[in-house]
Amino acid sequence: MQKILTWFTVILLLSLSAYAAGSSAGAVFKESDTGEKIVNCEGFEIARNRIKCRLENDVSTDGAPEPCRGLASVSEDDCATIYSASLPCYDKKGTSKDKCFKGLLTEKNSPSKKRWYIVLLLYELEEYVEESFEDGNIEVIEAADLINEIVNIKKDVLNEKPKANIQSSIASFRKTWQSVIS
Repeated sequence: MQKILTWFTVILLLSLSAYAAGSSAGAVFKESDTGEKIVNCEGFEIARNRIKCRLENDVSTDGAPEPCRGLASVSEDDCATIYSASLPCYDKKGTSKDKCFKGLLTEKNSPSKKRWYIVLLLYELEEYVEESFEDGNIEVIEAADLINEIVNIKKDVLNEKPKANIQSSIASFRKTWQSVIS
């Protein structure tokens, strides 16, 4: 009996570790309009896990962009609106892109134009990380970690954290970036 219990325990532990390593626990499958099953990564509580799930399954965010969630100083809806409105700007180059960003950021929709401008520029860096992953230059874990760091910097900026805190986060990100993307 003891032998059977030991084997059962070993098999159970191995099964659980394999499940945890490669599972999409937290992700939910839903049906599209065409009846196709698609992954919804919003079931994960931790942002890094949602980001990793989206990268692995090539799906978009359902709901508010990651940096817009749980902000103290900006409403989620206002944040998502600015994000959506900024998307056409990324198709532009140089000063045209710059003017596009600045045109979106009026005092009416943004109490801090400089902070929003930084956030919009960081989005482009996030896109670069995603492209590096899609091109096979970095692993999914590395991409998820880098994007999660970018998201945290954006949240600090939008939550009006002190400049020293943001600079420290950027310095930490730069070290991670240099070790991953060379």
